[in-house]
Amino acid sequence: MSANESAHVDLGVRDGAMMAFVETGYVDGLDRNMVLADRQRLMDDGFVKTAAVLAMPTKSLQNALVSV
Repeated sequence: MSANESAHVDLGVRDGAMMAFVETGYVDGLDRNMVLADRQRLMDDGFVKTAAVLAMPTKSLQNALVSV
């Protein structure tokens, strides 16, 4: 599954998509049954990471996204 995910990310980046990667290792599973605290932390982490990536100048942004 991770190889498939990597292929989709690589294809997206090649096609111009910008990715903001969020650490998810602290949750047991990514599904609708996850506890509210984990869901909220993922959302909060996602907003922080996205804001940081969007604040980068375009050239730095492209380098950061490819190197993550």
